[in-house]
Amino acid sequence: MTFKALLKQTFRETRGANFILKLICFKIACDLQKTNTYEKGLKLLLKMCELKQNVAYFYLAKMSFYSSNLTQALEQINLFLKSYPQNIDAIYLKAQILDLSDQKNEAFNLLENTLKISKRIKTWLILSSLVQDERSLNQLLEIYKTHKDFHLNFQKHSFEISNALIQAARRVKNYPLAKTLLKENIFHSLNNTYKLISKPTMRYEDAKEALKDLKALLKDKNLNLFLVSGTFLGCVREKRFLKHDYDIDVGVFSEQIDTLALRQIIKESKMFIMSDFHINDKYDVRAKHINGVSIDIFIHYKENEKFYHYGFSFARWSNTPFTLVEYDFLEDKYLAPKDYDLYLKENYGENYLTSISDFNSVLMTPNIEILDEKAFVIYLYTLLLSQFSIHHKEWILRLLNENNEKEFVEKYLAKIKAL
Repeated sequence: MTFKALLKQTFRETRGANFILKLICFKIACDLQKTNTYEKGLKLLLKMCELKQNVAYFYLAKMSFYSSNLTQALEQINLFLKSYPQNIDAIYLKAQILDLSDQKNEAFNLLENTLKISKRIKTWLILSSLVQDERSLNQLLEIYKTHKDFHLNFQKHSFEISNALIQAARRVKNYPLAKTLLKENIFHSLNNTYKLISKPTMRYEDAKEALKDLKALLKDKNLNLFLVSGTFLGCVREKRFLKHDYDIDVGVFSEQIDTLALRQIIKESKMFIMSDFHINDKYDVRAKHINGVSIDIFIHYKENEKFYHYGFSFARWSNTPFTLVEYDFLEDKYLAPKDYDLYLKENYGENYLTSISDFNSVLMTPNIEILDEKAFVIYLYTLLLSQFSIHHKEWILRLLNENNEKEFVEKYLAKIKAL
């Protein structure tokens, strides 16, 4: 995280504290992002607690949360909220702690009350992340119906709120609802100016730190991490992360560890947290470093003389079985497939050395296998609202047409013609 971004985040998290305390917390936040200064930050926090500076409990709660010590995290965030009862970031953290502690109704209630006092759209995003079944989806929809007419700033951000509902519906595979909401957003976008959906790229130093920390964490468990997909392409073609990449891609072999055990390692680490707590994919773990960088850990398994890994709930990718060798990358050494030319051609085609700024890992990879056509259709609809659609709209519409969405495509084209 950049100096400016971390400073802004810290000052928001410590709203209500005096300026000196804010600066001390900023120093702690900097220390906590790096393994070699982590203990220094922890000691300073404990000293602040001795001096009865309750602002320290927010960061202690966050540390306990990352280490999956949920009981302690809840106690610490409650101590913080006694002194700063309307701190929205603390409320968000408490909601996530409650969710993972199987106190989901309490988490929903806490966030619903937050809608009455805060304009932040992030409340809806966290509410969406709590959804893991039809019951909780219906709970979210009831909150939406109750608050949509008077929620602060609702109309201005109705698109983002609707997108949060779509993500919740997709997570529990309620594709009819997701499709209905997506169509509404798509047609609404034709008559209104809005920002196309895009993901922020990684900061180089943060990504380097996150990958190094994950390598050390897995090595400590006798697990071999290896570079795959876009991160391996960056290693071979550019000798660094791809400039337009927004996360890190690594792999492990299923012979070494299963998904549940890998998730447990991530949950118990002090530098990482699971970024999707209710993901159901059998061979996919998504971790988030304390500095904000996301890492996809793809568990590779062998089937019919091929290596496979998942990435989305509706697809998997295949490769010719490979052995691992060390590559120089980011002033360190990382394992990756020995025959890089074969691997990268299978993943990106013959011209993998040519950079494509809007590369799409679903539509442009030769080695993909679609497993769930309904989920794939929903994905195509989301692409119409993304930056990718700027140069590839005709392609997306053609694929929708080929997947029995002819009525929508005709209506969409007619709307465009009428504008």
